[in-house]
Amino acid sequence: MKQYFSILFVIILFLASCSKEDYSSLIEKKEYERAFNLSAERFGTTGDSVYLRDALFTANEYLEDGKICLPLLEKYFNEKKSYFPLEKLASLTFYNAALSFYRSDKYDSAIFYASKAFSIMNNYAKAMMLIGKSKVRSGDMKAGYADIQSALALDSTLSDGYTFLGNIHLINEELEKAEYFYRKAVSADTLYYDGWMNLGELLGIKKNVLDSEICYKKALSSDSTRIDAYDRLINIYTAKNNMDSVMKYMDIYQRVTGVKLQFR
Repeated sequence: MKQYFSILFVIILFLASCSKEDYSSLIEKKEYERAFNLSAERFGTTGDSVYLRDALFTANEYLEDGKICLPLLEKYFNEKKSYFPLEKLASLTFYNAALSFYRSDKYDSAIFYASKAFSIMNNYAKAMMLIGKSKVRSGDMKAGYADIQSALALDSTLSDGYTFLGNIHLINEELEKAEYFYRKAVSADTLYYDGWMNLGELLGIKKNVLDSEICYKKALSSDSTRIDAYDRLINIYTAKNNMDSVMKYMDIYQRVTGVKLQFR
């Protein structure tokens, strides 16, 4: 009988090691969906947080889909009454799910899951900012604006938060306030392409063409492959009848992207 139980114990250990090896080999072969399904199945069978961790990691890191993990997290919380020891992964998963809902214009769901992410990690500035953005998009401007400010107080490097506030002021034709936030955005991240583009557009509206031109050049220094900065510079130089500069930036764009621009 003792020999029977010894053999059974060895088999159990072997199967457990195989399941882990299977997961690792699937990741190594970049079969991420199968790796996720295997981990989710093992978690469903055993309730072991190790398998849930693998599923969460695979979904967030490789599949970039937090929503597929929501039923798994619900099951785990219902059984354990907490997300320990997976708080960071759980919070990230809820955030990524919320971001997916936000991008699909499902703002109530985005607020719900971003709030869950923030409740687990209450210094999660990106989750608070997503709550604020979702509120603004759904029509609650005052509360959303305040939430974004709270997020920036937690993390002053969130350039897109400053940009979002700047856009609000631009829509309201509050140009000085918009400029203030756009400048905060590029100060927080000097390689923030969209920040330089927004600031350049605003300065153009204010007829500050020289500084607008500088902004577009800074945008190109952070990403030389996107056409809109070239387009703005070409328009500026065309208006100045500076055809040498027009040809220069058309040539740079062709060399960088392989695409030839045509005169309109």
